[in-house]
Amino acid sequence: MSYLDEQLGRLLATLRETGLAERTVVVLLGDNGYMMGERGIGGPDSGANGKVVPYESSLRVPFMLLGPGLPKSLVSDLPVSSLDLPPTLLSLAGLPVPDSWSGRDLTAALAGRLKIREAFAEWSD
Repeated sequence: MSYLDEQLGRLLATLRETGLAERTVVVLLGDNGYMMGERGIGGPDSGANGKVVPYESSLRVPFMLLGPGLPKSLVSDLPVSSLDLPPTLLSLAGLPVPDSWSGRDLTAALAGRLKIREAFAEWSD
């Protein structure tokens, strides 16, 4: 994690130094991890790998969004989905979001003007 933090810091510093930070959106989206033995899943000899089970440890992922039109510093527990990312990026670029797209534009929620209480999640089994 410290290596990732260092590299992200270098990227953000370069964007500021080159003047690109004012017109660049940076997205960091992680993959869901193995449960590493939590609830007896994903640990040694558990039989299950812990990636496709409907528990929070398997569903929650790191997600960070930085750029113009977004709050400077916000830690949020908004329940969002990666499906919300494409509409949000189009909105930040000033482009219309097709009605047929799944997901929501998160810009109003991140600015505190919209409450989100649910997110779409899919379980493969």
